[in-house]
Amino acid sequence: MTEEGRPTIFRVAFISRRTPVSPPRPKPVTLEPIMRYALSQPVPFTVGELRRLAPVADPRRILIAVEQIGEGTRRRLQIYGLIDVGMALWEMARHERISGPTSPEALVVTSTRPGEARATGDEMGAIYQDSLPNDFKSRFPSLLDIYNQLSSAMHEAKAEAALFEDCARKIAEHFDACRVFRL
Repeated sequence: MTEEGRPTIFRVAFISRRTPVSPPRPKPVTLEPIMRYALSQPVPFTVGELRRLAPVADPRRILIAVEQIGEGTRRRLQIYGLIDVGMALWEMARHERISGPTSPEALVVTSTRPGEARATGDEMGAIYQDSLPNDFKSRFPSLLDIYNQLSSAMHEAKAEAALFEDCARKIAEHFDACRVFRL
């Protein structure tokens, strides 16, 4: 995805607005706050909206917050805000810092150049998948499978709207089922 010839770079976090953005800590630790900023009105999770928001969401510190809304055939994904995780993670990755706050516990998808998407937390994704009841895993879409489909398309530079929409539908279905079964 490009805008005016420049790559559109972003990080998207699939996290409900009701989910805490700071993970619980066993003891008080003084760290920079992780802040969530709500848009005045949520917008649909589309390629066009990602292009519009990405330039103001520095991927080193800002996550574009996406959640599922609606029920049944009316479910969809929407962008409801931005989450500022600060520069600590970026600085730790570059070995400029020893510690800092962690990202929210969410599926985070990163795109740093056209045709590329990268989900962070592969181990967390595997642990999440393993934590689901077997009956659930056999009946509802797997987030790991969805990630693999999107990743393959991105690596092959296939901009297929049908695949994007099918995956968005499956993500919505997965989280609908999680709510119904209180997982």
